[in-house]
Amino acid sequence: MDVAHMTLESFRLWTPHSLKVFLSKRGKSTDGTFEELSARAFCAWEENTPVQSSAEDSEARLLDEYRAKLRLLNGEIIPDPFTLEDGWLGETTGLPSWPSLYIMDIATFLNCRGPSDIVHRVMNEYKEGKAYRYFSCDWVKEILYHPFRARSEACLLKAKVTPSQSVNNKEYDVWVAIKKDTKSEPGGQIFSGYCTCTAGMLGCCNHITGLLFRVEHAVKTGATSASCTSKPCEWNIPSSKTTIKPIKVSDAEWTKSHYSKKNKACTASEDSSRQTRISKNSFTPMTKQQSEELSNGDTFRKDLHEKIVMDIPDSCFSLIMEKRRMKIKEVDNCVLPISVIAAQAELQSEEIQNAETLLKKIQVNEDQVLQLKNATKDQAHSELWKEHRKARLTASNFKRICTRVVTLRKDQTASSAALVHSLMGYKEVRPTKAMKHGTTLEPVAKKAYVQEMKKIHKNFKAAESGLTLYTSKPFIGASADLEVKCDCCDEGLCEIKCPETIKNAKPCEENLTYISNGTLNENHQYFFQVQGQMGILDKKYCDLYIFTFHGNMKIRIKFDKKFWEIMIEKLCWFWDNCIIPEILKPMLDDDEIDNIESEEQEECDSSAKNLLADVNNNAMVPRSKTDQHTGNKNSRRKIKLPKRQNVYPCGKCGLVCAEQPKNYNEESINCDSCKVWYHFVCVGLKEVDQGSEWMCDSCKSED
Repeated sequence: MDVAHMTLESFRLWTPHSLKVFLSKRGKSTDGTFEELSARAFCAWEENTPVQSSAEDSEARLLDEYRAKLRLLNGEIIPDPFTLEDGWLGETTGLPSWPSLYIMDIATFLNCRGPSDIVHRVMNEYKEGKAYRYFSCDWVKEILYHPFRARSEACLLKAKVTPSQSVNNKEYDVWVAIKKDTKSEPGGQIFSGYCTCTAGMLGCCNHITGLLFRVEHAVKTGATSASCTSKPCEWNIPSSKTTIKPIKVSDAEWTKSHYSKKNKACTASEDSSRQTRISKNSFTPMTKQQSEELSNGDTFRKDLHEKIVMDIPDSCFSLIMEKRRMKIKEVDNCVLPISVIAAQAELQSEEIQNAETLLKKIQVNEDQVLQLKNATKDQAHSELWKEHRKARLTASNFKRICTRVVTLRKDQTASSAALVHSLMGYKEVRPTKAMKHGTTLEPVAKKAYVQEMKKIHKNFKAAESGLTLYTSKPFIGASADLEVKCDCCDEGLCEIKCPETIKNAKPCEENLTYISNGTLNENHQYFFQVQGQMGILDKKYCDLYIFTFHGNMKIRIKFDKKFWEIMIEKLCWFWDNCIIPEILKPMLDDDEIDNIESEEQEECDSSAKNLLADVNNNAMVPRSKTDQHTGNKNSRRKIKLPKRQNVYPCGKCGLVCAEQPKNYNEESINCDSCKVWYHFVCVGLKEVDQGSEWMCDSCKSED
């Protein structure tokens, strides 16, 4: 029946049965008189109310969406984790095999999945919100690990999660597929996830995120390290049963879990915690007279304004009291300095191509240096920062450069190709596990350093820093982690290190070979780095702050002018003899670049900053399909969905082999090694003996 052009009179020509069928398909009430039915049908037509899908259609759609979760980005089909019975490892044995999952991986996964409103809600609470509290309150139970195949890039993690509204209800089943660690690069990329809760098909519910936070916490605190028995804080496996004991409200300890802080309720005893709470509530720093003066806010603000207005007339408080705006000074726009790569491009179009012309193009003044530093404070998140580092000698590479200069001066046959290739930025280096760990923990370490220094230094202040160029030699630069100053020590720097090798221990001289008798080894790359930073930024000291979640260590290093003079002479030599020739006439063609073996990745966490963009560049995972909201009240009713059936996708084509493939009459076969099902036609089988073992091609090649 054509319903493209309908009127109320047209609906009145229908039979009552036809009207009820029309309304029923659209979720409308079928009760009432003929006039009411025809009027309701016309309203539904006017509102363009869509036809509701049947239970069978809904089940088929959900099955297709679930099957899509089992197909990885490279096309590999993983088995349904709910059907895998063998091969799961508990936390006692499987913990060391967990992939290197960090907060950046969780943030990337949530950004790529689900509607924008869900992403906004979770991302604004991901450190302190509900998802994190699922983990911190031990509502995420023991996580089971499954390696799947040895050659597969994915591993499976699953756990049960207690519902937030009722701990006595059935626990939700959660699983995620995550990229494994390899010898060449860390894993952690989240491929897909599923939860049996109402929002589980989206793959980004709080229960899935809670499981991810538990894995992330184990990785960053070193619980996944092989030497987990030596770590200061033992990894506790949550009880399989969630119990809440009733207590008096007055005895309750009200705390809020924080991503970057330890939960005080977990670290302090019950008596000391209660005593601390009582002391906080009863303490007041004011006398009775001061309390009375503060009781009248208007009078107090007027008195305060009269006392400070002469000394600080343009303070925010004075502006508010006088109801006036601050005059904004006009600042002349300063042109940013040109990058070396941009100067190289300009030079190629000119007739005269020499070192002097290149140096003139990249010359900078103090205003440009300051402008570039302020514009690149985001460092690894700044494309400008990455562009200006190319073809420049930066502090994190000073040790490598100076060592290579000594070698080149002794042996004229030695090659600098690998180092030049790295400094020119021809190819971005893949981040190692140590780089990923150091970059992720750096913001937490900065906060811990500032809090510690404020307790022991007067008027201590710290500020982020960007790329700073050496004014007289603009091909040399450094990016300090923090620029600091206080009344007692004047101005200095702070360099943050978060070594992955000791993430499960407290930093000390026993586990840090480059620290001896409270001093930094002068032949270590960190010493070259901080001396270069102090020389370029003109500071007298630098705090080397080594941080893990189990403790920290601070080494203050003084500026060594003689060391800096020797080092800068070598840097200039390398620039003149190795970098300038490559800029003026590139010697490394594409084949040579591909054949250059990357030098061993040093543990220096500063060099990880320019690799963060690669880690965040994970491929997007397809969004799950959702029904459009119609705005109809009846359409918002809860629909009882059929019970989820197990899925057995074919490891070749991805289509379902059978709903319950328990026998070979379905013309499907199960690999006895990886437990993945295949269609006979997909693996070239016509028949097989029921009692014989069979392995897929992937498992055969592994054997």
